[in-house]
Amino acid sequence: MRRMLALILAMACVHAAAAPRELMLQPAHIDALAALLVGDSLAIDDFPDGYGGRTSLRFTRIDVYAAGARLVVQGPDGEHAMPRSPRIEAIGRDAGDQVRAHLAFDPGFRNVTGSGSGPSGAFAISARSDAKGTRLVVQPADEALPKGVVPQVLPDDGSVMGLGTPPDPLPARRTSPRRRTGSPTCSRS
Repeated sequence: MRRMLALILAMACVHAAAAPRELMLQPAHIDALAALLVGDSLAIDDFPDGYGGRTSLRFTRIDVYAAGARLVVQGPDGEHAMPRSPRIEAIGRDAGDQVRAHLAFDPGFRNVTGSGSGPSGAFAISARSDAKGTRLVVQPADEALPKGVVPQVLPDDGSVMGLGTPPDPLPARRTSPRRRTGSPTCSRS
């Protein structure tokens, strides 16, 4: 009997440790995510950050293609247009813009992938389905990456590259003239 209770307690501890990293999605949420049009958004409450924290994220569907963009393949028999991917892409942010996430999936909520970052660190998003339903699984990036790969999240100011003054890629030049010893070999006036 004691062994049985110990086993049940151990299983409960394992379940409790895993639960903060998962979010059970109701079928209505999955359908709503799949039905989002570009620019539309949907809030997902209690979204895990992979480190034990939770927040509400508002996911907005984005179009990864520029307006009017075409995909073409140039082959030996000429140019052929390629269809755009039906993959659904969404960017999520919390109200304080402290937690950001990217979520992508194929129609039918298949091949779910994503990533994000928050005050606790970077995280990876995947999904799993079983008889109980579909769950988003969020785990720290270093646990999701292959052994030996170390993630690095660089700080940014939230600005879009190309807007604003870029840093000078050249090293600073000396402003004072150099003094030479000896006589000059050429001079310009």
